[in-house]
Amino acid sequence: LGIVLCCFLYTSAAIVKYAGCRQSQIGTTQTNENWKNIMKNMQSFYPGSTPVALWIVGLLGEGGTCNLEFPSPGGSFPNVNFSSTDRHEAVLTYFDQNDIKVFLQVESGYADLNQLIDIVLTRYKKHPCVIGYGVDVEWYDNVDGEGTPVTDPVAEAWEKKVKSHNPEYQMYLKHWEVSFMPPTYRG
Repeated sequence: LGIVLCCFLYTSAAIVKYAGCRQSQIGTTQTNENWKNIMKNMQSFYPGSTPVALWIVGLLGEGGTCNLEFPSPGGSFPNVNFSSTDRHEAVLTYFDQNDIKVFLQVESGYADLNQLIDIVLTRYKKHPCVIGYGVDVEWYDNVDGEGTPVTDPVAEAWEKKVKSHNPEYQMYLKHWEVSFMPPTYRG
């Protein structure tokens, strides 16, 4: 087994809307059933919440590339590498069948985040489990794990790009330093 981090997304100070975990291929080897049980267990602590995963589909690669864990759709994408196999299709289908919701996320490095949003959501938006996209700012336009601060216009553009795939999709940004988050924009 690996390390599983728990997550909570709040709609207000008193209401937990989503409860679940963060997944990454690094350090975790869980079966689909185990993922479901972990998320349902977290959800059980917060009545009325929805089980959710922050599901990482692309890891930071050497030189600041984003290594997406599925085959290329064709075309040229600077600083993006693709896998020959899809590591996520089967589990997303399983989540579709088990009422698990998912925010898809990548570690972008120097890859264009708008391009990554399009590539990832175009591939997986057919899955009802997908409810949005997440940006881990510590890997945005950076490789040292600190990140680059996100401006209001950049955050707004990302959210518009996410919602262009489905107006119901949500987006989250995360970083341990408030100063790296958009100063005022809240979508």
